[in-house]
Amino acid sequence: MAQGDGRPRHHRQPSRLMRLMSAEKNKNTVKEPSYSSNGPDQETINYIKHVLCASLEQRDGRSEKSVPEANKKPLEELLPPLTSSNAVDVQLYAIIAVILSQFVQAWYNRITPDQAFVAEIVQITAHCTRGLEGRIRHVDLEELLLDELPALLMAHVKTLRIAKSANSNNGSANTVRTIYQTMRPNKALTPLPEGDAAVLEQVDNEVAWSQLLVSRILPLVLPPEDLANPCLHVLVSEVFSEMIVRNALCGKASEPWIIWEGVTKLLNSLSRTQGQAADLQSSPAGRLEQFGLLSTRNASAGRDLHDAQRRWRLDAISQLFWSSLQVVVMGWLMVRFFVTALMHGSSIPIRRARSTADEEPKRVRTSAAEPAARPLPQHNTPKVYGERPVISMRVWPCISTTCCIEQRMPWVFGLASLSQWILLLGPGRLCDFDSILDRLMASQIHERLSRPDLLPSVLQAIRAALFPNNALAAARVPPTAAESAAMKRECAETIVNIIPAAIRQRFFATKDYDLMRQDVEDDLDLFADPYINKHLIISAVELIVARLFPELAESDMEE
Repeated sequence: MAQGDGRPRHHRQPSRLMRLMSAEKNKNTVKEPSYSSNGPDQETINYIKHVLCASLEQRDGRSEKSVPEANKKPLEELLPPLTSSNAVDVQLYAIIAVILSQFVQAWYNRITPDQAFVAEIVQITAHCTRGLEGRIRHVDLEELLLDELPALLMAHVKTLRIAKSANSNNGSANTVRTIYQTMRPNKALTPLPEGDAAVLEQVDNEVAWSQLLVSRILPLVLPPEDLANPCLHVLVSEVFSEMIVRNALCGKASEPWIIWEGVTKLLNSLSRTQGQAADLQSSPAGRLEQFGLLSTRNASAGRDLHDAQRRWRLDAISQLFWSSLQVVVMGWLMVRFFVTALMHGSSIPIRRARSTADEEPKRVRTSAAEPAARPLPQHNTPKVYGERPVISMRVWPCISTTCCIEQRMPWVFGLASLSQWILLLGPGRLCDFDSILDRLMASQIHERLSRPDLLPSVLQAIRAALFPNNALAAARVPPTAAESAAMKRECAETIVNIIPAAIRQRFFATKDYDLMRQDVEDDLDLFADPYINKHLIISAVELIVARLFPELAESDMEE
């Protein structure tokens, strides 16, 4: 009856194998998602359209009734792209919308209802961000993040420790600042803020440095026609130099309690199972008791010597089994790593031959109104690529210097130095520049740094911290001395807890938790002086600017 009833048959669903083959076929087609549909970012997109797209509708001469119809269009059809990624554009436009709404439209709408000025700011911002993206592609991010910035931090820590050691008898903070300023002078932070007149002079020098830095960058990123507009030039210069460089970077970011709180939040986000690990480590029960294979200590207290010996043997056998299993797994991972390196090393491009064209993102815009080819601004500056092997970059000695490994565990420091020398200068030079292992490590680092979900999540976190609910956050009251000490204690506890128990007992050479925490607190005192922290921040800003704008490398940025 089923065969002769004449009913139309349903089409057979594709098999699982066909679906997998179809998914594998479409893997190579990378397509940026469109943000026109409802999703987790729809509320943010609606806010962006409400703040920024109204000015575009008014500029095009449309009526107010056409604005709701325009809001149905995808965001990429209404606003110029800022970067080569739709996800990054959404987060950047959200930040721009909050800034324009709070700092520009709040006073500009009182003067005139014309919104063309906001549209011009959006166009100028898009031009600048595309230019910065083109410059970032000319910078070796691996060398900047793993060699130059760690070298800057290592020199800062060494100088500060020398200053503290030379001032151990006096104990005055001004003496430490004097020694540090003598060893690493910076005109933006002179003279030492020891009196009212000196404080005012130092602030004036810091403001002059911020304005000079921004005034030299703007001609390289702004369109030439906008440089001739003195009003716009002054407005943009004041916003960047006063709000971003001086107040945000040299002001809030140099406070020690902000640094300690930021480190605490970062480590907590990286270790979500911290509480469970702490509970397991604090439990006095044995490994077999934790899984219910043996009775508790109180229940087994009355057993005879034979049961106690049997329990000890089971514990010894269990520990031997898990230790052997860890050794086998570690050996398998090492063998797999070397085999993978040998198999895929030949297909990884050599580090010298990487070009800008190879790193251009293959972006497919979902909007039909998007031009087929929109090249980013090109620059005549050569691409900066160092010839340092990854294993010889200064991030490793920076970790050793910051953690005092040479003083705490000299045998580990000597073993690591010997291993580094063998891998670089030993037989075969396994990790020399452009070797198979060096290319493999460089490619893995580059892939992690260029993950498409990394930058949007960072921008979203920054926007949520600075502008909760798309509004200015309430001014935070600086903590008292007791609250600042509590933040430092919490940061030290977080650092101690994130280290495995077996490693930290050997690293700190003690089993006392309070001694470990106090030892870490002493190291955190390296960032307890906001004036000295400004030295590190200003040096890092100058280094990053010099890499992004090599035209300024030959000029004196401190004049």
